[in-house]
Amino acid sequence: NNRSSKLMRRRLAATSYHVLNISYTWFKAWYRSRSFTPIDTLNLLRRETALAVSSNPYYHIRIDYKDSKLKESLEIGELKEQPIIIVANHQSNLDPLLLCHVLKKLPHVYIAKSSIFKVPFAGWMMEKGGDIPVDFASGRRQDTRMKSIRTLMKRLSDHLNSGSTSLVMFPEGYRKSSMEFKPDSLAFKRGAFRLSKTSNVPILPISIWGSDSVWPISNYFMLSDGKYIDVTVDQLVYPSDFQSDSEMRDYCEKIISTNMLNMKEKQL
Repeated sequence: NNRSSKLMRRRLAATSYHVLNISYTWFKAWYRSRSFTPIDTLNLLRRETALAVSSNPYYHIRIDYKDSKLKESLEIGELKEQPIIIVANHQSNLDPLLLCHVLKKLPHVYIAKSSIFKVPFAGWMMEKGGDIPVDFASGRRQDTRMKSIRTLMKRLSDHLNSGSTSLVMFPEGYRKSSMEFKPDSLAFKRGAFRLSKTSNVPILPISIWGSDSVWPISNYFMLSDGKYIDVTVDQLVYPSDFQSDSEMRDYCEKIISTNMLNMKEKQL
């Protein structure tokens, strides 16, 4: 009982620290950004979120870059001129915050659940900055869902063709815990890869392992064991190298799956 009580207190401390730290960070960013342009608002939100995540003492982030030139370009902000599509696996609510840290010098927008835009301060900044809401309601008629998907794809295509900011997408469509992971279990949807082909925009695969061990899917409380979260940033993948978006999807899925297996072994 004493052990479980002590563990719960630690988890409460870790969760409270995260919630208070990120809330205060978002409030400060929102207050400063009230007179900012949309893109400056978004960049401030990403930078401040990155700082809050990277300084959290309850977990440690390790980033491995497969391409040293790409690492340098990301770290000094050289990839601003041409948009790219970032695709990543999705294990936890922490993942978008982690990617803010990885991509802090790259202007980017998220495709996110519409409910997230109601979150005080951060949600308001996301709406102002141009993040793209998606309604995942499953009770709608099939023809209504398809029309919504076509409208979304048109908006994303226009966004990329305008030479605007990069896109971040989680092609699984929902979170999957590490316990569910198998090499052929990612089942990416084709949307991101279809966009890449039609807009001739490269894809950057990013693999995440361990975020659900810090903040599990089925739990409101974060863990507090100083765990590692590993992130692998792979090489850019170009649509011209593939005959179809399905072939490109399968290739990126294999890359991310392989990196996840390697990171899993690293943490054992």
